[in-house]
Amino acid sequence: TVMVINYGIIGLIISSLISNTTATIYALYLANKKFSIRPNISDNAKALLAPISATIPTLIIINGLGTNYHTICIAVIMYIALLALTIPLFIHKDHLYDLKELTSELRVIGSILSKILTLELRVAEILGR
Repeated sequence: TVMVINYGIIGLIISSLISNTTATIYALYLANKKFSIRPNISDNAKALLAPISATIPTLIIINGLGTNYHTICIAVIMYIALLALTIPLFIHKDHLYDLKELTSELRVIGSILSKILTLELRVAEILGR
C-alpha cells in the first residue's frame, strides 16, 4: 500500500510485479524441493513471447490514439487477432495438442478452450508450423 499511496497506478503495477515474481519463484522452489519438478524455462519463456508480441503494437495504438471507447474496442480486437496469430508462431503444435487434451475434460471452460485451440491449430497449419 505504501507504493500505491506514493506512486499511484505505477506503484500498484510495480508492487504487483514484485509480489507475483516472489511468489512464483518460491512456488518453483517448493515444487523442486518437494516433488523434484523442474519446469522447462525456455518453453515457458517462448510461451510468454506470444502475448508480449501482441501487446506491444496494441499499446502503441492506444498511446497514439488515446483511451476513448472506440480506441479501446479497436485495441482489444487487434490484441485478440495478433494473439491468435502469434501463439502458433511461438508455441509448438504438439504443446497445443497436449493443452487441448488436458482441458478437454473441463466442463464449460473445456468446450470453449477446445474451440479456441482448434482455431489455433488451424492457424498453425496455415502458417506451416
